[in-house]
Amino acid sequence: MQGVLARYGPGSAHLCFISSGTSEAPKLHASRPRHVVCIGGLSDGLTHASYVPPLATALSEAGWTLVQAQLQSCYESWGIGSLDQDADDLQTLLEWLRTTQACTGVVLLGHSTGCQDIARLLQRIPLGTPAPWPLVATVLQAAVSDREYLCKFPELEPVAERARQLVAAGREEEIVARLSGGQESKKGTPVTARRLLALYERGGDDDYFSSDLSDDSLNVLLSPVGRWPCMVVIGDADEYALGDAATIVANARRLVCAIQTGSVGKGRSDWRRSPVSELLVVKGAGHSLDGHESEFVAAMVRFLGACETS
Repeated sequence: MQGVLARYGPGSAHLCFISSGTSEAPKLHASRPRHVVCIGGLSDGLTHASYVPPLATALSEAGWTLVQAQLQSCYESWGIGSLDQDADDLQTLLEWLRTTQACTGVVLLGHSTGCQDIARLLQRIPLGTPAPWPLVATVLQAAVSDREYLCKFPELEPVAERARQLVAAGREEEIVARLSGGQESKKGTPVTARRLLALYERGGDDDYFSSDLSDDSLNVLLSPVGRWPCMVVIGDADEYALGDAATIVANARRLVCAIQTGSVGKGRSDWRRSPVSELLVVKGAGHSLDGHESEFVAAMVRFLGACETS
């Protein structure tokens, strides 16, 4: 991939990669400064998914520039991070794009836990107040529950109990375990008691997409996202999601209803008819859409076009 690595904030981790989409390096002050900001999930960093390179090319041809965000919680730092820290970093990046890159339009593309980051960021914008950046739309790709994934590992319960004890003792920032793929490992990522419970506990700080959340809870968490057009993208074979394909899709529909209508479970069935807020189910695709890149890239270009004409 061709592009420019730039620093958008004061920290050493505050880096972003601005793709050119071509063999030529992009100018930092482009003549068409519209950006799609890509936000990865836990342990992710730059080029976190196989769809990133072809997406950069397709966006360039459509008049957009892909920006990959590196947050302080990227790579092995997720275990000491938080959604609020991520939202702070995103605010810094978006302000940098607005003030130094003359950004005239921005779309936020979250992958996995990056979807929670987007929701947390938009929760900060008071009702009736426009976004402080030229926000056009959001895309939530692989918005699945970290809690439900971690609960597949019953051996984590003793770790969670240790974490509860540390938090009760006011020692929430102590490392409670090193985790790799939901299991303790000497070579795993250091995780604080606070972050473990945020991801593991029902109603924890990271618990945004669990299938057992009430309608009211989903509305509170996700209705702020619905103030702008949103596309939810899910692979019906997502290995991190709970249940079979039908269950995965059914939960994704609930998320879309919470985003779009704020009336989950109240008889609304028109979630799929909005031209700019929609659900895309990628048949047979896993968490990162490997092997289904072209379908996702085409959907992204179409969605951006619909947002431009809506």
